[in-house]
Amino acid sequence: VTARLRAQDGRLVGQGRAQVALAPGEGRVVTLPPVELRRPRLWSPARPHLYVIETEVRSSGRACDRVDTPFGVRTVRWPAAGDADGRLLLNGEPFFINGVSDYEHLLGGSHAFSAAQVRARVRQIEAAGFNAFRDAHHPHNLRFQEHWDRDGLLWWPQFGAHIWFDSDAFRRHFKGLLRDWVRERRNSPSLVLWGLQNESQLPAEFAEEC
Repeated sequence: VTARLRAQDGRLVGQGRAQVALAPGEGRVVTLPPVELRRPRLWSPARPHLYVIETEVRSSGRACDRVDTPFGVRTVRWPAAGDADGRLLLNGEPFFINGVSDYEHLLGGSHAFSAAQVRARVRQIEAAGFNAFRDAHHPHNLRFQEHWDRDGLLWWPQFGAHIWFDSDAFRRHFKGLLRDWVRERRNSPSLVLWGLQNESQLPAEFAEEC
């Protein structure tokens, strides 16, 4: 297993490797040695710099699987309630949000957007001058995430919470889906806030636990 860390221009800036022997059908989580990213270029709306990790699995000298994971490096500080400095700080600098909440549907049409439809919606939002996007009110097509990362818009994804069944099975299933949702999005530098859907039916204590 090899992970190559590349800058936006394709330069190799780090690499990790591990050799693992697996029996047929065996699965295993492989942890590679940490790779230090020295003096990283920070991601920001003005300069949305992206890195990529190329993870490759080879067997008997032949590549049998590969996945590329884009990511960015930035810091985000949301003020706490009552904080004297109520500004959002991005990489230590105040940032004024001018955002839009957008439903992923077309009136009388489908919720399953094509790549061209996602791109057209993104271009409309950017042309209107918005610099932040909120999923309304359920997880959107991950193509939206790719645009926000590349184009430099802040992103507030939301997880649907409009249904509630008071049972242990529902709670377990809901939290399992929530973990999958986070794993799909956690490397996105545009993501600055996680949200459960407004008008939620979840009891307050369970929402806080989530």
